[in-house]
Amino acid sequence: MRSRWNWCVVVGVLGLVSGCVERRFVIDSNPPAAKVYVNGEPIGFTPVDLPFTYYGTYNVTLERDGFQTQTFPWRVKAPWYAYPPFDFIVENTYPLKLRDIRRQQFEMSRVPQPQVEDLRQQAEQLRERGHNLPEPQYPVEERNPPAPQ
Repeated sequence: MRSRWNWCVVVGVLGLVSGCVERRFVIDSNPPAAKVYVNGEPIGFTPVDLPFTYYGTYNVTLERDGFQTQTFPWRVKAPWYAYPPFDFIVENTYPLKLRDIRRQQFEMSRVPQPQVEDLRQQAEQLRERGHNLPEPQYPVEERNPPAPQ
C-alpha cells in the first residue's frame, strides 16, 4: 500500500513540475519594415516575433515598396529533443522550460528601374506598328451608345 502511495506522490509532483518547450521565430529583413507572410498568412512587419508549433519547411513572403516581393522557403530543423521518446520526456517530465528561438534574416532585392530611353524607343515602335495596322474588315460597334435625349 505504501508503494502505491509513493508512486502517486511521484506522478503528482512530476505533473506539477512538468516542463514545456517554447518555440518562436524571429524574422528580420534587409531593409527592415517589410510585410511578412508565413505560409500565406499575414504576420506583421519585420522584425517580427511569433510562436510556431511544428518543425519543417515554411514559406516566408516579404513585400515592401521599392523592392521585389519575394518568397523564401525556410527549413526549420528539429532539435534532438523533438524526436521520440525524448519529446515525451521533455514535454511532460523535464522540470525546466526550454526555449527554441529560431532567427532568420532575409535579403530583399530592389525593383530594377527601367531606362527611360529604352521605354521611349519601345513606345515609338508600338506607335509605328499601330499606324501600320490595316483597317478593320468589320464595322466597329460603339461600346457606349449615346444616351437617349
